[in-house]
Amino acid sequence: MEQLSSQTLLDFINQHGVTISAAASLILFLMQVALDNGRMEKRSLGAVVRSFVLICAAVLTMGYAIYGLYSNFEQKTVTTRAVDSIGNYYDRCSERIASLSPERQRELVGERASRVRADDAEWVTTYLLRYDCLSLAMRAYNVGGGRHMVAEGLAHDASLGARLLARGSVAGEDASEGTIADTLKAMMGIDREEFTGLGRSLPIVDTQSDRMRYTEALLSEYWAPNICAETVNTDICPQRWPRAWAWRFTNLGDVRGMTLGQLILEREPAEGSGSLQLEAMRERLRTGSLRDPTTLLVRFQIFPQRRYAGTVGRPEAQRVFFSSLAESAELEVQQAFLLSGMSDPNEQSTDDDSTAFIWVYEPQTRREYTRASWSDLFIYLSRRNVEAPVAAIGNAHDWPPG
Repeated sequence: MEQLSSQTLLDFINQHGVTISAAASLILFLMQVALDNGRMEKRSLGAVVRSFVLICAAVLTMGYAIYGLYSNFEQKTVTTRAVDSIGNYYDRCSERIASLSPERQRELVGERASRVRADDAEWVTTYLLRYDCLSLAMRAYNVGGGRHMVAEGLAHDASLGARLLARGSVAGEDASEGTIADTLKAMMGIDREEFTGLGRSLPIVDTQSDRMRYTEALLSEYWAPNICAETVNTDICPQRWPRAWAWRFTNLGDVRGMTLGQLILEREPAEGSGSLQLEAMRERLRTGSLRDPTTLLVRFQIFPQRRYAGTVGRPEAQRVFFSSLAESAELEVQQAFLLSGMSDPNEQSTDDDSTAFIWVYEPQTRREYTRASWSDLFIYLSRRNVEAPVAAIGNAHDWPPG
């Protein structure tokens, strides 16, 4: 009972310590003022000692109050400052880009928009420049430059990411046009409702539960370049990346009961069959060397065949989500689709030319892919190469230039 009472008291102090300290400070100061009020005669040593003790106690309790307030609210202040700094820079840079002529915008983008469909070139150019603005904003604020304990760093990154995605969005909309969330969705496929920021994918489940589902995220998730796995559209993909392969199925029932690993070993990809690179990748699969020297990556999607251009993501996307092949090779194909969170095989339909796609990508170095976490996203964006003319526009002190 004594232990319980002591613990209850400690919990109460920890929870209300700031209020207790502030109240104690005020009381102690009032006591000192009351004791010394009207005393003009020479004070005794005892009185001096008593005053000194009261003042020291007041200083200590005030110090604890300030420390408590700092501990409770400093993180929020840092996050707010980061959101304001990054958001304001991004908005300012985007407005400057929008003020440029279409010809100047295309000139700044250069060859980066060359592989998208002609009908999409104009809006892709705008998003590529907004993407540059976001990188410049991250770099200017130096996100991740501070030092945090692991838990504090995770909380800071998650709070910052969530607030950046929410910034400027209209209530009820996923990503209002031109916002940071809109740009990240177009360029990196980040869905505000589904992205965990933990480096793990959120599986597709049929549930009406309102509970926080991040605990269900099982497969490791990565970002990698939007490479060409086929040459079905030579204007967009003139050649296939030699270490990327695609498997296509109009009916996943054809591979029902097969594991993902079995499919990769027993079925031939759409292109690249018989190559030395394919055999080397398959040997890694047979021997279980799926993480070394680089992690083998796999991606799943279902969409109409007519929209396919040969890239592993939408042609305009700069980075795309992949899952870990090591963690999904032993899963049945349909289960791997569900756990990746990218497509639901139960929604595949032959009425709309629906096709199931499985891509496997073997990076040559670890620099070619990153974990799909808030921390890695901030680092990646801040280190992206932004051409000097675009950086000059974003960093200009005056606009338009005189």
